[in-house]
Amino acid sequence: MTISADEHTNVIVKESAGSLGFHAYNYRLDLTNAVSLVTDKQTTFQFGQNYMAPVLDSSGNPVVNADGTISTVGGHTLPDRATRDVRNVTITVSGTWNGGRPVVVFDDYTGVTRPYTQIQTWDAGTKTLTLTLTMNGVCNFNVKVDGPGATFLPTTGWTVKYVDSQETSGENGAATNVLDGDKTTIWHTRYTGAVPVPVPPHEIRIDMGSSKTIAGFAYLPRQDGSINGRVGQYEFYVSSDGTTWGSPVATGTFADDSSRKTVGFPPTATRYIRFRALTAVDGGPYTTCATLSVIGS
Repeated sequence: MTISADEHTNVIVKESAGSLGFHAYNYRLDLTNAVSLVTDKQTTFQFGQNYMAPVLDSSGNPVVNADGTISTVGGHTLPDRATRDVRNVTITVSGTWNGGRPVVVFDDYTGVTRPYTQIQTWDAGTKTLTLTLTMNGVCNFNVKVDGPGATFLPTTGWTVKYVDSQETSGENGAATNVLDGDKTTIWHTRYTGAVPVPVPPHEIRIDMGSSKTIAGFAYLPRQDGSINGRVGQYEFYVSSDGTTWGSPVATGTFADDSSRKTVGFPPTATRYIRFRALTAVDGGPYTTCATLSVIGS
């Protein structure tokens, strides 16, 4: 599961048998003794009512008090949120419900659930559900999951066969970092002493050691808060000999956020994989990647 959200947005997740409960809030907190009050489902709702959910008018906008502040459903004051505050939240859940798509059920609790729009995208190949919310206030929902999601292959014994550029002087930006399973290390293309700096496309080729049947891959952007080198457009190839690549098995453009990007394609037997970063989201010359994972079939 991954979560990405705009600033001033909070998501509380509660895991139970066969279900993930989500409580998303996008108003600034009055943090005085608030977080300590969240101990179970009921206090979570009270937390939203008291500290994050404003009183709304019939149009779904916060009611502004005479002094310019707004009040929450629970009677607390939010001095810095006198207008509608729309935020975006993207949640990915890897798993199945009764062998198929997970089921999303939105709860309607009086005074808590607020106007929102939501888009659900299901990738059957990677068993990944992506839920995108545009919300104003607070919403609560459950995702029913009772089966496993994508299975990422272990990278033990895998090697980097080729990389077009990597930074090894200014920082540890070695290409091998994409295989270490550590999201705090990254592959970073070269910037020290490079005149001119290498520009995209950048690519990495990996030898998995033996032939495996795979059905997708996952790209995890750097997790240190920087967007530098975050991949935009991409291509993914497979090869049995590491020389003949043919057409890409997957192409596309990643969303501009720090969440893990999972891409599926029809199962195929291969030993070598090739990931090409055609652009960076900021238009810069670099490519960065925390981990590059492969989905087994």
